[in-house]
Amino acid sequence: MINIEGDEDKVEKFLQGQVTSDVDCVSSGIMQLSSICNQKGLVMAGFILVKEGSKFKVIILKNNDSFLFIKNNYFGLSAQITATREHIEQPLLIEDWKVANAVLKNYYLSAEDIGKYRPLEIFYDQLRVSFDKGCYRGQEIVARMKYLGVDRRRFSAVISLESYEISSNIKLVSSEVFYKGYKIFNCSIKRDSLEMIKNDPLVELVL
Repeated sequence: MINIEGDEDKVEKFLQGQVTSDVDCVSSGIMQLSSICNQKGLVMAGFILVKEGSKFKVIILKNNDSFLFIKNNYFGLSAQITATREHIEQPLLIEDWKVANAVLKNYYLSAEDIGKYRPLEIFYDQLRVSFDKGCYRGQEIVARMKYLGVDRRRFSAVISLESYEISSNIKLVSSEVFYKGYKIFNCSIKRDSLEMIKNDPLVELVL
């Protein structure tokens, strides 16, 4: 966890010019998925931005007291992380956390992914980028790809039987998670292959 200290207005203005999300939408007790890009529009880090009182914090791995809720048409995930386990009646297992985030297409970068993808390639344009705010690092390239680029692939979540063999039309992004007889992973799929994969009886595709 990174604490960002200083005058509240100056800190907010600083963050607004750096991160991809809209910091103006963060109020005390609210969390926001966000990321930061380099000047080429490549994602360098994904994180959770939170405001406690007048102070901002960037959560990368864990926090002593936090709450996060994200959802899509298929699934919803809420998680509370506290310093003392007795406050959690039903702790979330790491396997459950990985599966839930994969289904939600909320991909957390690995060390090997730093500077490898632009937001639109890993669904960050839907979860972590505001296209209505002002400039931030890499904003021009990210916006150009959003509105003028030709997107030949679709970032997806795949839920399949463990026996499913990944075809050449699927580019694996995340590690596969094996869970209760199923295999779940995030991937990039060629758009002209989407219908074929959607019709595969061994696959449930979350687009």
